[in-house]
Amino acid sequence: MWSCYHESSDVMRTGLSVDELRAVVESGAGTLWVDIDIREPAAVALLSDVFHFHPLAIEDSLNPQSRVKIEEYTGFLILIVRTIAFLEQTDDPYDIETVNLNCFLGRNFLVTAHGGHTLPLDATRATLDKRPELAAGGPARLMHAVVDEAVNAYFPIIDQLDEFMDGLEEKVFAAFDQSALREIFSVKRLVLSLRRHLAPERDVFSVLTNRPNALLTHDTQVYFRDIYDHILRINDSLETYRELLNNTLDSYLTQVSNRVGTVK
Repeated sequence: MWSCYHESSDVMRTGLSVDELRAVVESGAGTLWVDIDIREPAAVALLSDVFHFHPLAIEDSLNPQSRVKIEEYTGFLILIVRTIAFLEQTDDPYDIETVNLNCFLGRNFLVTAHGGHTLPLDATRATLDKRPELAAGGPARLMHAVVDEAVNAYFPIIDQLDEFMDGLEEKVFAAFDQSALREIFSVKRLVLSLRRHLAPERDVFSVLTNRPNALLTHDTQVYFRDIYDHILRINDSLETYRELLNNTLDSYLTQVSNRVGTVK
């Protein structure tokens, strides 16, 4: 577990004890951020013992298969988004891994809970170290910073897709390579997976930007609208790649057919 508490713009405490966390939550003052690894039972216990989250919300945060969503409860809301990255432990360059990132937003606190890699959280901590005034905007602004990093994780994958497409076009159009078929289907599978993961996030951020909420002021919703625009851009890029892959596959099959006809 990791925690930091900003009492004011220039006063910050880290590594709070359980009793200190409880006192801060009860006070309703300042901005508290607690990050929990759900693989640690002692840390998970804080969700009920200190923050008193609804059992159903806790159950959702502990289930790695929970769908991407936003739900409101009395005194807090839970936002579940999915972080994404290439899986480096395999030889397949097209494998991706996803991890649910759960955000509990309250009046003066943000609790993040996860069971895997924490790159968006690490990046947000680094930003907070450089710009402690970020916490002055309240826990909703911190949540925006976290999920913004999670969505931005798609952009390096989009850049990699550009390289994959350049390689495929070289193999199919410039110097025909019959082994390209497997790569075409691998990249198609990657694009379809990305679209499948991105689609529910588009719906969730549409709610975040348009539905009034006591914990999200209009000024804060403007920031989430920026994330929503990013998601639309990524979705448009994926749709373009899908069409390019279909055209590449058609060209590949046409060339195979022509070559078979020539041999006959």
